[in-house]
Amino acid sequence: LIKNKELKSADRLKVQHGEYNTKLSVRNATRAESGTYTVTAENVNGKDIADVEVIVLDVPSPPGGPLKVSDVHANGAKLSWRPPADDGGQPVENYIVEKMDEATGRWVPAGETIGPETSLAIDGLTPGKKYKFRVRAVNRQGKSEPLQTTQAIEAKNPFDEPGKPGRPDLKDWDKDFVEMAWKPPVSDGGAPIEKYIIQMHDKAGRGWVDAATVPGDRTNGRVETVEEGHEYEFRIVAVNKAGPSEPSDPSKPVIAKPRFLAPKIDRKNLTKKVLRTGQLLRLEADVKGEPAPTVTWTLTEQTLRNTDRIKIDNEDYHTSFVLQKVQRSDTGVYTVTARNDSGVDTVDVELQVVSKPSKPKGPLKVSDVTAEGCKLKWEPPEDDGGEPISGYVVERMDVETGRWVPVTTTKTPEADVTGLNEGKDYQFRVKAVNSEGESEPLVTDVPTTAKNPYTEPDAPGKPELKDWNKDHADLKWTPPKNDGGAPIEKYVIEKKDPITGKWQKAVEVPGNKTEARVPDLQEGQKYQFRVKAVNKGGDSKPSQPSDVITAKDRFVPPKIDRTNLKDLTVRAGQHIRLDVKVSGEPPPKKTWFLNKARIEDRDDINVDLEDYRTKLVIGVAKREHTGTLVLKA
Repeated sequence: LIKNKELKSADRLKVQHGEYNTKLSVRNATRAESGTYTVTAENVNGKDIADVEVIVLDVPSPPGGPLKVSDVHANGAKLSWRPPADDGGQPVENYIVEKMDEATGRWVPAGETIGPETSLAIDGLTPGKKYKFRVRAVNRQGKSEPLQTTQAIEAKNPFDEPGKPGRPDLKDWDKDFVEMAWKPPVSDGGAPIEKYIIQMHDKAGRGWVDAATVPGDRTNGRVETVEEGHEYEFRIVAVNKAGPSEPSDPSKPVIAKPRFLAPKIDRKNLTKKVLRTGQLLRLEADVKGEPAPTVTWTLTEQTLRNTDRIKIDNEDYHTSFVLQKVQRSDTGVYTVTARNDSGVDTVDVELQVVSKPSKPKGPLKVSDVTAEGCKLKWEPPEDDGGEPISGYVVERMDVETGRWVPVTTTKTPEADVTGLNEGKDYQFRVKAVNSEGESEPLVTDVPTTAKNPYTEPDAPGKPELKDWNKDHADLKWTPPKNDGGAPIEKYVIEKKDPITGKWQKAVEVPGNKTEARVPDLQEGQKYQFRVKAVNKGGDSKPSQPSDVITAKDRFVPPKIDRTNLKDLTVRAGQHIRLDVKVSGEPPPKKTWFLNKARIEDRDDINVDLEDYRTKLVIGVAKREHTGTLVLKA
């Protein structure tokens, strides 16, 4: 039995019963023979029933129709159908769709579903061509018979591509994004705008690339695939079912950088500069900031502008400052300022222009002039040229020759000049020196005559002998009436050599003393002394000579030399002569007595008295001269 219907032998069906068995065979089985077969065995003793499930596998039946075509456009369409009534005993794995161009009459594959989906979007149609479609179900046994469209359809859009959108307006940007907005197309082409594609062009690159996609109901977008510092343009493509529109006009160029950024000056090249006069100063710096900052250069709060020597070139994000042939007066602190709405940045650049010093500050004073030299004094230069003053060079010029010659060098602003010739007129000049060289000279206003401002003193007073003895003499004198304009520095005492008669230096005493002791006299020799006064002008003329003295003790008791005092016996009429030396200091007073009577004013006896000698002469001896002669000293 199958489906409660007893089976009997027929064309492909054969039923055979034996006593103890039964057979059922079907030739060329089809899907119709699938089902539950029941075999019943019955006798007087009872009945037995057995079921047998028979499945006949085959390809599926054709998909269920109708095969619907929808969403037709110039390049494709959408097909849909129903599953087959019979899946052939195994699950439908997928569906194969074919298309036929009526002009060729040839079926070609159009696509396959993924899995048992009962719809498929077909593309790759040629606009204007007419097509028929068919679909087959596929299981493991193979492909079903096709389900085919009853009529051909023409590949054409029921709508057009949209018009081009408006030019994008850049709303905001930074180093890593750009935001923009645009107006939708005037015409959507008869189908809703499905999306907008934002395309960008890196000016460092070649072509346009898709950068972002936004839904069709939005007319603004943001691109985040930019690289900092690159310059971009953007355009918009509208897309509907018919496809993409013509791209919009490109936006204004924009550089991927912050839109609002406080200024920042690159300090790399703005360090202290030290230049020599005449050199070129060039300062350059990049300047960040958004919007592009305004840059100014100032010196001592005065804004600098282009002149014959100054050239300032300010571009967006860069500034340069050039100062030609720098001068010492250009030394200072130059300030570059960058300013925008987001802030201010300033950098100070110190410029030091080094040069030779300015000339020393006058006047050049001349003092302490003498016949041989003088002193010079001046002030340091007001400008040292930016380098320390290492010294000064002093020169002189003999007005008569007009030639400048070096005199000396000094580290301080003063100098002693020597080597002048008395009576000559001289000019002097001085130059300051630093590592860059010599300054212009500072010159004396008027010539200076090399002469002493003083003369030698007058002669001192005649020396007075205060005391003496056999080996020295003590002198005293009065100072000169005129010291010659300079203090008396010393006195020179001279003595007259008793042998040669020449004056020779004996001793010196300081100028504040007017007395001296002369040593080393030779006893018994006669001496005279004189004095010279000495100042810066030289030696005075000698004083008048002193009185003559004999080098001997000054206070000595008298002593009579008795050598010639002997008893005499003479005849009347003979000559008597006594010559006697008498020593003592001061020279003793000498008196002769004859028979105790003082001999004085006698015609017959002559007495000669000298300081240290006495003579008694009796020209004609008489008896009355007999007696005792006494010499008293």
